[in-house]
Amino acid sequence: MQSLAVAQVVQPKNGDEFKPPKNTVFLGVVEFHPPFTEVILPVGEVPLLHQRTYSTTIKNVGNVPLTIEKVEVGCGCLAAVPSTKEIPVDGDGNIFLMFRPTKLGKTSRTASVYFSGGKSIAIKLASDVKPVFAVSPEVMSVEKGKEHVELDICSNFPEMARLKQVYVNSDLVVATGLVAGTAGTLRIDASKFVNSLDPVLPLKLTVVDESMRIHEFQLLLRRSDRVEIRPTELRERRRADNTFSARAYLTGPEVLINRLAADNGLSCKVDCEGVGNLSATITSVRRFWGKTLTVDVVVDHELSEPKCVAARWIDVDGEEVAKTSLRLIRKRSAGG
Repeated sequence: MQSLAVAQVVQPKNGDEFKPPKNTVFLGVVEFHPPFTEVILPVGEVPLLHQRTYSTTIKNVGNVPLTIEKVEVGCGCLAAVPSTKEIPVDGDGNIFLMFRPTKLGKTSRTASVYFSGGKSIAIKLASDVKPVFAVSPEVMSVEKGKEHVELDICSNFPEMARLKQVYVNSDLVVATGLVAGTAGTLRIDASKFVNSLDPVLPLKLTVVDESMRIHEFQLLLRRSDRVEIRPTELRERRRADNTFSARAYLTGPEVLINRLAADNGLSCKVDCEGVGNLSATITSVRRFWGKTLTVDVVVDHELSEPKCVAARWIDVDGEEVAKTSLRLIRKRSAGG
């Protein structure tokens, strides 16, 4: 989970002459003639929260001069500056685009250039925004007897950012197998957390590159047996199809509960000693109060007496969020 900040693109002040940086990327020539009003310029992968400057040349292939009246952009992550106000017939002018993305993923950002006579053109930058550094996994499980957890880290843009130092909750962590500052493996001491009562520990991962720029990530270190489930005795109710329903309550940190409350975010596997696996289907997951979920589960079995069973609660990634014992008690129906 990349830590995102609200960032505005750095653009020249009013009245200042714009001087494009030496690393400005030229995106080609656009021949402008009505009714041609839009062009899409793919720029590929771009780094999150880092500004890049692009330029495109508008060539006037019409029969009248073009006067640029204004340039508008759709968001604060993009700025556009024309190199000239007048583009004569068969002449051209540059539009410089400063792009500083603040959200990950594929995106399109537009700069609209308005000319005299009601003419205009929309220049769209199509990009795939990536974090400068990538870490995986973002959620790590730890259990008793396990003193360390490992995660991989790499630079998505080695030409501009190489790893120098890494901190976890302000503690310096040594990366092993580091390849030219671009990739490596981090070993995080989890021995203290193993004895913690908290089911999930948020970790703040801070990466410092060789230019002393800071990149932050939010990770999770979780105990697989620290989600509280109650009651431990599920008193079942007979259903018309001869299965039995029960209700449980899961309580834990909000960040984990949010994951489990998502569609198909939670499943349950039940094993009964001497019987084997029992069919268990979660039919409903609802937020009960803050950090608690109400979970309805249907268990299909032919047990004639109470049994203790082992229930494993699984998240959408196939990881255990809890492992607990449940006592299945068949509730007598009225008059039964």
